Amino acid sequence: MKLGKLLIGMVCVLSVSQPVLAQPRPRPRPERPERLERPLRDPAGIEQLDLSPEQRQQLAELRAQQLQDESLQRDRQALRQAREHLRRLIASDASAAEIRRQHQLLKQIQDRLEARRLETLLALREILTPAQRQQLENLRPYRFLQQP
Repeated sequence: MKLGKLLIGMVCVLSVSQPVLAQPRPRPRPERPERLERPLRDPAGIEQLDLSPEQRQQLAELRAQQLQDESLQRDRQALRQAREHLRRLIASDASAAEIRRQHQLLKQIQDRLEARRLETLLALREILTPAQRQQLENLRPYRFLQQP
């Protein structure tokens, strides 16, 4: 009798907890310090470069251009969506060919954004003196220019 009650109790607990256990847990996003420590967005980082008023103005204009660039914003949004879609495809029963196509699309978007980063770096390079460029490199090495 006690065994029967115990089994019934376990079945009840499991039937109630089963939907909760079956739901996917949100994955915590890993912190990416290289994205958090952007000296040009950080006033302390800018102060370390000892920019002239003219350089500050040029830098502000460069940043304003980026913020107003709708194609850049669309590409960033497309990148987020492409990554999420790829995650869903991998978790589903999608074909390998479909996953490869989505991965190729993701790489194309990443390449466009990487090219934009390089153009921004080149524009920044024109604003900074050679000594300031070295200081900036010491503050935050450009990981996309480093060898793997």
